Amino acid sequence: MGGANLFSYFLVSALALAPSVSFADTTENNVVTASVSEGTCFERFDCKYRVNNDYTVTLVGPTDDFSSDELKIPHSVSYRDENGSSHGFTITRIGDNAFAGKDIQRLYLSGSLEYIGENAFAVNTLNGMPLKVMIGSSWDSGEPCSIGNNAFYGTGITNINIPSSVKSIGTSAFESTSLKMLNVNSETIGKRAFANNLDLASVIIGSSVRTIEQYAFSTNSSLSNITFNEGLEYIRDYAFIDSSLGDI
Repeated sequence: MGGANLFSYFLVSALALAPSVSFADTTENNVVTASVSEGTCFERFDCKYRVNNDYTVTLVGPTDDFSSDELKIPHSVSYRDENGSSHGFTITRIGDNAFAGKDIQRLYLSGSLEYIGENAFAVNTLNGMPLKVMIGSSWDSGEPCSIGNNAFYGTGITNINIPSSVKSIGTSAFESTSLKMLNVNSETIGKRAFANNLDLASVIIGSSVRTIEQYAFSTNSSLSNITFNEGLEYIRDYAFIDSSLGDI
């Protein structure tokens, strides 16, 4: 799940042996080529990508031309090289701060994602409109995903269904949002993950949830309805403090 990249060992030798592949800019008559190795960057559909050491890619953020209020992150990104050959990478990561502060109203996240970076969509609203988020779908299942710290902090999101494919939710990942309803099935719900959501009234804790960390649902004054399912093993201290449920 988005573990540390252990590529430094024999890096020089590895790069020397790495195959050379060309990227092609989609702009007519303006072809840009580059050798594929870890760290190679390219642009596609108003987004910037960086090649990982396993030849997947990280979505780094938007280009200067990005202006859409809807963002669909697909399973993979493709390109044609200068010889007309088509190539593709699976998109497995969204970088830290990638779309922080951008005016996105509808967000669709591929099931191929393994990591959503810290502050990736933080403080993200469009003229006060709610942010609608969809994670994965029946046709696009992928590897286990981790949502980083503060990933959706302060967004206008109003409800979300987080499936079991999202294995962990980082510290303050959905803190201070406009959430009203939540269905969460992640194995671990991190510290303050859903804290300070003053409109959050209803929560369903799915059967895949094993641990709810400290202060995870603290300061949720409207939280009056919560459903626990079998499988939950730990509710850490103060997980629901200063909410209408008190301390469970």
